[in-house]
Amino acid sequence: MIVFSFSCCNKHDPVSTIDSTEKEIVLERVWELEVEKYSDDPFVYGDYAVLIEGKKYVDENKYFYLSKIDLLDGTKIWETEKYYCFPGSENKIVNGRPVKCGSYIFVIVPAGDDDFADLLIFNESDGSFFQKISDLDIKGSATLIPYKEKYLFWQSWDWENDISNPATDCSVIHKFNIEKMQEEKFVSKIHGNILSDLYIDESSGGGVLYYETMGGYDFDYGGGYPYPKINPEVGAYDCETGNLIWTHKIENSVWPGMQESLLINDNNLYVMDYGLVCLDKRNGKVKYENLMETIDFTNAYNGDVFRGESPYMFFYDNKIFCTNGSSWSGEAWRDKYYKNIQCLNANNGKLIWGDLPYDSCSLGGRPAVINNRLFVATYYQGVRVYNPKNGTLLGVDPTILNGGEGKNPVYKDLFLTITTNDSEWSKCSLVALKWPE
Repeated sequence: MIVFSFSCCNKHDPVSTIDSTEKEIVLERVWELEVEKYSDDPFVYGDYAVLIEGKKYVDENKYFYLSKIDLLDGTKIWETEKYYCFPGSENKIVNGRPVKCGSYIFVIVPAGDDDFADLLIFNESDGSFFQKISDLDIKGSATLIPYKEKYLFWQSWDWENDISNPATDCSVIHKFNIEKMQEEKFVSKIHGNILSDLYIDESSGGGVLYYETMGGYDFDYGGGYPYPKINPEVGAYDCETGNLIWTHKIENSVWPGMQESLLINDNNLYVMDYGLVCLDKRNGKVKYENLMETIDFTNAYNGDVFRGESPYMFFYDNKIFCTNGSSWSGEAWRDKYYKNIQCLNANNGKLIWGDLPYDSCSLGGRPAVINNRLFVATYYQGVRVYNPKNGTLLGVDPTILNGGEGKNPVYKDLFLTITTNDSEWSKCSLVALKWPE
């Protein structure tokens, strides 16, 4: 039997259930700002962040608005007007996060059908509405990626939904000129299933856009859908010219890649795909592939080096830290396979240490190392702080109830996350945390 563990928590009972033997601590709340829970992902730029706020877990009168926050003291600089969404459907919500590019803030908004979306544009200085663009090929769950303050990139897809032949699916990478407020031709089609992630690297002065596509299953995982083998593909394009630099197929992948699966450090491109792959970012040559064996995957689904739904990898001290979809409910394989907080050796992709907190749900948030301490926001188990070298638990603050999601950005020496103490998640705060002096 395969255990699926992506959505094993529901956000209606935020009560801490930490292990009584664990050391409780109180992290310093440098500042705290009450917000309306809508998104877990503030977009940080300089000393500021922009956040989506509003109500989306209601049957009617859903709305959202954007707010700009000063990260020095946690004060709110401006809010946009409220935009009311489509009632009665969970799909009619803003799925992405806002981004800043140039002098503007951009956000993708559903436009009445799951296959259509608008691009709303606001002035960054005061939050005033600037423009709505409705004739672009943007799906509601596409990810906006800014480049050099003058372009936006995003992905869209042509999904045939033919489970017997995922090769019919294809994706398109779009490039949007901020100065002209119009799209420029970039990459027309990438065949072989839809794109799972885009990542832009500007470290060499120019810009390279990396992508990964989702692969196809090579076995019947229990749902009655044996897919043909379609290997995930990783590739690189020049951001300015759109020229293809290289491509690479991950031949031994046992499951398709998902979102937020790419990370770059120095000349290494790390790809999380139910295991860890390391490629030379310059030419796509394999440095190592440490992937799960199919037999392990089919027996336990979640593995020692498990590709969770959104790992949001964090690189520090030649180690990669991530969370994943494993949960305490999988008791049969808990010791061997289930570690939903993981530290991987960046040299070979092997597990250095891992933890599965007592009664933990699936996790999908990004850990972060600050001043040689690893911060991990969980659902019921508070914010957990570890020694990143060996996994020793330094303490748990059970008062921070985050939901185990989001990028949890770092600002200077502060860990930014969203917490609630309200049973309906209607009263939330964006908090800036640090280790107590």
